[in-house]
Amino acid sequence: MAGTAKNMHPVDRFVGRRLRALRLMRGMTQAAVAARLGISFQQVQKYEIGHNRMSAGRLYDLATILDCTMSDFFEGVDRNEPDRPVGLDDESARLAHMFRKIPDSRAKDTLFELVRSMTADAGSARDASSD
Repeated sequence: MAGTAKNMHPVDRFVGRRLRALRLMRGMTQAAVAARLGISFQQVQKYEIGHNRMSAGRLYDLATILDCTMSDFFEGVDRNEPDRPVGLDDESARLAHMFRKIPDSRAKDTLFELVRSMTADAGSARDASSD
């Protein structure tokens, strides 16, 4: 199932990037995922960069470890742009992980509204500076 990154199908690379985003959102290291799978962390790296293709069985195991569905690995691929970036950088994924750990839903709502107001203000300031 191995292949070089050059000849990998764009969906294989997309799934690898989704693996990385999902792993980071759960606050897991490559080493932690690798240990649960019984493989080296280098193998997880190869999955994430799309150097090695993952079997259906491996995706199933990863979905169990990451507490997600197998379809989460393909979320967004149907937009006919499988080779585009996933959209979550490492910092955003870590922030999402921490946000998920907040137990109080009212605190989550308050934080969400704060972030929304800050991004709205940033957009307004950017628009005003372009006049």
